Amino acid sequence: MEKIYSVLPYYQHTGAGISNLLARFLYHKISGCWPIDSMSVDQSASFVPGPTYVLTSPYHHQFQLWIVKLLEHMPAPHAPETSLSPIGPSTGERLPATLEPDDIYLFPNRSAALYRLHQYLNKANGNEFKSVAFGPVFQSTIHILREWGAGCLEIAHGDDGDMQQLQEICEAEISADRKVQAVYVEFPCHPNFECGDLYTLRCLADVYHFILVVDVSARGLCNIDLMSVADVVVVAPFDVVCGIIVLNPLNRPTYRRLRKLFAEKHKNEVFHLDAEALVQSASNYRTRQRTINHNADVVATFLQKQISNPLSTVSKVGYPRFNKTSRYYEMFMRGACPGFTPGYGGLISVEFEELEYAKAFFNAVELYPSSNLRESVTCIYPYNRAFYDRSTEDESKAEGHGWSMAQVRISIGSEDDEDPLATVQRGLRVADAVKQAKNASLVVPTA
Repeated sequence: MEKIYSVLPYYQHTGAGISNLLARFLYHKISGCWPIDSMSVDQSASFVPGPTYVLTSPYHHQFQLWIVKLLEHMPAPHAPETSLSPIGPSTGERLPATLEPDDIYLFPNRSAALYRLHQYLNKANGNEFKSVAFGPVFQSTIHILREWGAGCLEIAHGDDGDMQQLQEICEAEISADRKVQAVYVEFPCHPNFECGDLYTLRCLADVYHFILVVDVSARGLCNIDLMSVADVVVVAPFDVVCGIIVLNPLNRPTYRRLRKLFAEKHKNEVFHLDAEALVQSASNYRTRQRTINHNADVVATFLQKQISNPLSTVSKVGYPRFNKTSRYYEMFMRGACPGFTPGYGGLISVEFEELEYAKAFFNAVELYPSSNLRESVTCIYPYNRAFYDRSTEDESKAEGHGWSMAQVRISIGSEDDEDPLATVQRGLRVADAVKQAKNASLVVPTA
């Protein structure tokens, strides 16, 4: 009998499930359950009911309004002039976006936001147009773009040299009486947190009429302003699991199509208790981000200095401030306001000289091992080994991108009970001691 084994990977990649709060709420209302794995596909298709959705609440609208205010506050003063945001002839300043709460769409998580967006676009285009992943994007994003719709074209690095490849892809699709549906890019990109040239991507979007989708989950809306370049901004900004899609009204033709599409397709999937938790979490969002920005900058600066220390095991640090593409990040940084100065976010990648040093650091450092980007606590995760150390194909892909297996990702949290720098220093001393012991064992004694 044919069994169903695809539920877990489907949920893992698309995020199209229910939250913990909703699961706990529904658990006490379940009268019985049946083992799905004992059913055939045909049986399950007739047994499983169609999807239902949860009602919106005042908390949903309140949170949408808060996002609008956050996006409109402190626009990037050095963002480039584009077709979306020209310089006003009378003011000499870039024209800002004027958003409405209905431009903000909430989803259970980041993956669900990307999956629904991709799903809506596929249906609108009859599953005929391919999408492009420009540069490294999160694994769930790749699975979503590959496995649903007409397929995904992947451009490896997403750097300046890849712009020509993207243009050639767009031309090839036009020659085949198609077009590129959308280009998805992370800003900055996992795992090294380099930044692509969003200005050039915007120019190509204007020429080839694809939708430019920028995922800023790694840095947060309070640090960077992308309304001058992105048609759609995706973010997952809080301890409360949530995915947010922002439609940019500055690109009027694309915006009108997307608003119509979302009006037809979108159903609320965010439980009202989750929405309430989002509102509560938003109350001190800038305070938390200020702490995260400061602590991350201190830790990244310390690690960067270790690269030139011959006794240290650190060989490379991935952090927008120290990357060669820092100029692309800094042109979109928001302006400062009383009590808050935008920074580079809380994610840092640390590459070690050898895998054994990375393992020693990971095992010794007193941080939460987690792949989730939790704002409340500092976490550590072997990102590359988790996603690219599973097969020869994965290893080859990682090597082609220049991603080392001897790398760990640190997600700085907003906790103030202990300095995260001291915690990282203690872990690094253990890794450095392993190197010193190894070097000592290799010394050949003289006669």
